Amino acid sequence: MKETKAQRIAREKWEAIAYNEAQISSYRDRLMDTLEYALKFSMELAVSDRKFVVRDRNDNLETVAVLTLDHSEVNEDALYDVKYAAENYEMEYRTSERKAFNRKIALSKLTEEELEALDLV
Repeated sequence: MKETKAQRIAREKWEAIAYNEAQISSYRDRLMDTLEYALKFSMELAVSDRKFVVRDRNDNLETVAVLTLDHSEVNEDALYDVKYAAENYEMEYRTSERKAFNRKIALSKLTEEELEALDLV
């Protein structure tokens, strides 16, 4: 049986409510996971006035986000910002690791004379 427009609207409304409830109930776990992840990639964490202040070590300790333990749209947006910034730093880190590895492999293929000619010895 085909879903009517009213049924579709009701279903979408219930799906949105369920999604929102899932976001609220998982917020603290996602917060802690994101903060742990961010600390691995050039972020610094401070706790002040019952708030988590996340700063960027690569940007003169510029504040990336301020989060609390309570779920809100503002905190959801801030959590997204922290995760996005950390993912960007991870990508940059992985890229630099890959380039260093490739450079090492390329240099290992050169002879001693070629290394000297390139002034790499």
